[in-house]
Amino acid sequence: MKRAMRRLLQIPDTTPKPDDQLLPVQSVQLDAEARRTLTGRLGAVGSWQGGSLFGRHDGHTVQVPLAFSLGIPGWSGHPLWPSLPFLIGVTEATEATLGMDTDWVGQWIAAPDGRLPDLRDDLRWLTLGGRQGLFTERCPLVVIGLQDGYLHGRAYIWDEGEAVPVNCLSDLGGGMS
Repeated sequence: MKRAMRRLLQIPDTTPKPDDQLLPVQSVQLDAEARRTLTGRLGAVGSWQGGSLFGRHDGHTVQVPLAFSLGIPGWSGHPLWPSLPFLIGVTEATEATLGMDTDWVGQWIAAPDGRLPDLRDDLRWLTLGGRQGLFTERCPLVVIGLQDGYLHGRAYIWDEGEAVPVNCLSDLGGGMS
């Protein structure tokens, strides 16, 4: 069962996984399409915004080919909490397009002015989502923003109640830290 459906039904993940699928995330790899989507979302300024990241785990790395908003256009919820019916639909579509091993692997968030926020803001959002089970050692938060006209990002996991920074990489070269 996919992560969004488990969250909707409040069912813990008890599916046995190979050892390499239990490794904590050490890096997030944003592919070209995900970067294009995220850069485009930074043009909508005025309030905190967020969304979901879809991809797959490859050892310690999360490969992210796609990024989405939190819900349908006009959906105005909390910047971390996705519309679960929307998320389930996106899950089914990405699974049909990209394969069975594709799932909702994390969240992104951006500041109201489109710039990379202060590190303290990162940790507030991570703590809030981590305490609600949104972020884990396998499901990161990616904080994005523009600096000098380029997309930049910082990524974190929530491991045993603690914030752990992880690498945020891009296949387009430069821009991500």
